[in-house]
Amino acid sequence: MNTEEVRILEVRQQSADTLQPECLKYPFYFLITGEYETAVYPIPGHESADAGNFPHNIEHYYWIHEGENDIEPWITLCRLTNGAYVFYKGECDYTGFDCQGNMKLYSSHDVGILIQYAMSESDYEKYIIDTTTK
Repeated sequence: MNTEEVRILEVRQQSADTLQPECLKYPFYFLITGEYETAVYPIPGHESADAGNFPHNIEHYYWIHEGENDIEPWITLCRLTNGAYVFYKGECDYTGFDCQGNMKLYSSHDVGILIQYAMSESDYEKYIIDTTTK
């Protein structure tokens, strides 16, 4: 993707047959047990929304990209019960999150801010591909 291209900032929906929330159980386990913090990372110049009791308060998934140790990150864009949107990304080395990993959680009441500023170019490309109607 050309970095000069304009991103689509409206929320898109992944098809129900490819949306697999159960694939997030592995990385979310480490949030639930407290091994990783659920602190919201700031986006400079934009107000973060309260992520509450993430991931227990997820109301709707728009997009999920299944990860794999040392290969692909686990990524999701979802809406919480308080109306805030969350972009979550977690990745780990081949031994797993209990050895070496990284998780980032961004939250905003404006999904466009997350799409524009929280998603890397690679994340955005996956988002567009995974949410394209086929």
